Amino acid sequence: MRKFLEHLLHYQCSRCYTLIPGHRAQPKDGGRHSHNGEFLRLIQGIAPTSDALLGAYHAWRDLPEKGRNSTDGIKGECRQTLAQAMRRPESQEPRDAEESAMRLIVDHWQDTYIRHGGENLRFIDYNPTQPFPPMKSRYWVGEAVMAPNSEWFAVDLDANRFRAFVEHPVENQLGPPWVYIAGFTPMRIFRRYNGELWHPPDRDHYYARGQIPTKHWVFVYREPDEYAEKPDAVNHSIHLLKRSGVPRIHWDDYQTLHTVMHNWHNIYNTRKSLRA
Repeated sequence: MRKFLEHLLHYQCSRCYTLIPGHRAQPKDGGRHSHNGEFLRLIQGIAPTSDALLGAYHAWRDLPEKGRNSTDGIKGECRQTLAQAMRRPESQEPRDAEESAMRLIVDHWQDTYIRHGGENLRFIDYNPTQPFPPMKSRYWVGEAVMAPNSEWFAVDLDANRFRAFVEHPVENQLGPPWVYIAGFTPMRIFRRYNGELWHPPDRDHYYARGQIPTKHWVFVYREPDEYAEKPDAVNHSIHLLKRSGVPRIHWDDYQTLHTVMHNWHNIYNTRKSLRA
């Protein structure tokens, strides 16, 4: 997926991503810049939807790795192929966990998300049909959790662009597990499953409770660094996450996806404004 997103970003703006090898250089004779002009014209008016994005990804995946010449680069020159796939109206079904993550994120682009990172990783197995998080995985601290028969778990609120691993620098340098794996569920899905939020007096963020199946969360993850409190546990949890089939996306891929969708929304909204 990362190569596809880099490819699409390169077509949107070759200054945003410049490292796609083997593509034709921008002809600048007479002061012209035509490298991406064709692609941007072809996608004007195409709404930034998950179906359009997945359609382009499926078309890209089905292309041969090389073009007719060995210098054509990754998947060759395929601007028209991608633009044509993005125009197709039919619904696209995700083929794997990463595509499911893209669909969930893109379909809820404007939502606020409930965010929870697993605390005691040995009790988390990412079962798609079971609620996340398992109550046994909570840290037993705080007024909400310590109450008898409590179903509350600590959460933060987030939105695109997710700040999961950058908003609390102190925590990053302490290396708890939730700064390497974070689950997100959109507020619309949270409410669909009768999720509740509560702000207890002893904490600066919310607690939540609700029976939201793990398959309706998207998990963003990154590799443990030198600050990781329990790097082996984090790596094992990432391994279980990848085996589970629930929506997941690497932090680096998410950053690129966000830039792609941000550019696409700008192109689409500007075109609508000019036509009004």
